[in-house]
Amino acid sequence: MKEWECVQVGHHKDVGRTIEEWEREGWRLHTYQATGSPTAVNHYLLFEKDQSSNQQRKYQLLKESK
Repeated sequence: MKEWECVQVGHHKDVGRTIEEWEREGWRLHTYQATGSPTAVNHYLLFEKDQSSNQQRKYQLLKESK
């Protein structure tokens, strides 16, 4: 089973940073969409993550803390 999160980014300069932050947390970018007029664009990033990767990450964190 997968988890899904949609993130709205207001300025194109923040898109790359946002993707990097989410990927560090184990998410994978699934879809990128930009909508609006030439002067007011919103960027939408849809991320996905397997629930099993959540469990693996928790195990890894526990292992590192010992």
